[in-house]
Amino acid sequence: MKLISERISSLLQGRGNLQRQALVRLLMVGIFAVFAITMIATNAYYTQLRNESEQKRTSTRQFYEKELSRTEERWLNDAQQMKVRIEFSRILETPGEARWLKLNAFLNAQSEFANFSNLLVLRGEDNVLFRYGHDAHKIQVNPALLAANWYYATEALELYRVYRIPVWLGKEGQCMLLLLKSVNTAGLADMAVPETRIHLFFNDRVLVTSGGDLPENIRPGIREIATPAGLLVHTDLPWPGSGIQPTMIIQREIHSAFPLIQFLLRPLALIMIIVTMIWFGLGRWLTRTVRRVEKLELAANDYAQFGVISSASEQIQAAGGQPDEISDLAQSMQKLMHEVDSRKIKQK
Repeated sequence: MKLISERISSLLQGRGNLQRQALVRLLMVGIFAVFAITMIATNAYYTQLRNESEQKRTSTRQFYEKELSRTEERWLNDAQQMKVRIEFSRILETPGEARWLKLNAFLNAQSEFANFSNLLVLRGEDNVLFRYGHDAHKIQVNPALLAANWYYATEALELYRVYRIPVWLGKEGQCMLLLLKSVNTAGLADMAVPETRIHLFFNDRVLVTSGGDLPENIRPGIREIATPAGLLVHTDLPWPGSGIQPTMIIQREIHSAFPLIQFLLRPLALIMIIVTMIWFGLGRWLTRTVRRVEKLELAANDYAQFGVISSASEQIQAAGGQPDEISDLAQSMQKLMHEVDSRKIKQK
């Protein structure tokens, strides 16, 4: 590499014949043009990709900010409606243990109860009066469940949105209705729009995803992840509400219409065409011009070596084939040679 650099440097500094210098300079112009266009095109490609990423991130944030607010409002309305149905049935005002049998039958008949996977009725903080749901008997009542809006039940491996609503037990007074909304893969998949993946980050890890997998490398604060299929743009949104809330991490897929290599092919092809046109339009003319100058050099060397005009005349005539400055120089050289010959003859 050093040898090549030195050789090119020597040619550009004047060592070597004119034709080789001209070719090297044309080659250097072509290489520089290819390098410059490649850098400009690459910068334009990544700038466009970065702008598209920001646009996707902004649109994703705007959409899911509204979607989360609508979802939270819908879940709260479902919880309020469940309370109204239970109180309207007056089942909880039935004395004795019969009320819980009636409540169990009532909930079995309520298809809407599918909105809440588990239900507990409590008096105070540790007195569980009734449990309903496939995981209700696994869930341990603890201060976190009684105080937080979100609760991850390690015993059931489920993340719940918790609603605590007071209900009336008739003569026995008021108790608490604890509704647990299971936030699972199916629920997040319903919220995911095409080309998006949703992850819920809670308790320092991803607990639920729309795809069912639980990646360990997903955390809030990551802006994007490059994959072989394209770019995954991240948007972090805290779930609306007070207290400790999960963070929704939305991954938006970006698929470039043209990979970088294909994007570069067009400007590079254009550069090759331009360099080829320069070669045919300027390079060939420059090569012929250099050859004419070389003819003059050969003519001068022949005359200096042999001292005979006839030996240099053929080279001079070849160099002066076109009406330009080189032709004028050839005529001047030929005239000078004749004058030198005339002086030699007079001196003899």
